Amino acid sequence: MTEEQIKEDFARISPFLDEQTCRLYVSNMALSIGRGGKTLVSKSLGISRVRINNGIKELLGHSSVADAGKKRRTGGGRKTIDEVQPEIKE
Repeated sequence: MTEEQIKEDFARISPFLDEQTCRLYVSNMALSIGRGGKTLVSKSLGISRVRINNGIKELLGHSSVADAGKKRRTGGGRKTIDEVQPEIKE
C-alpha cells in the first residue's frame, strides 16, 4: 500500500468518523499493512504514532478507554462541589 492509496482511502471515509472511530480506523490500517505500517500511516496522514498505538491497544483489548459505549475514561471531568467543599451544605 502506498502513501497515495492511504490518503485516498482515508479521505473517502474521514467525514463519517469521530475521534474514536478515526483512531480505530487508522490503527487497523496500520496493523493490516504489517511491518512499518504505523510509520507509513503516520507519515501519510500526519497522525501521531501515539494515537495509532492507543488505537491498537483498544483494538486488541488492552485499553481501559474501550469501556462499553463510553467516550471517555472513568474519573475524568470536574469534581462535584460536595467533593471540593464539603462544608458548603452548611
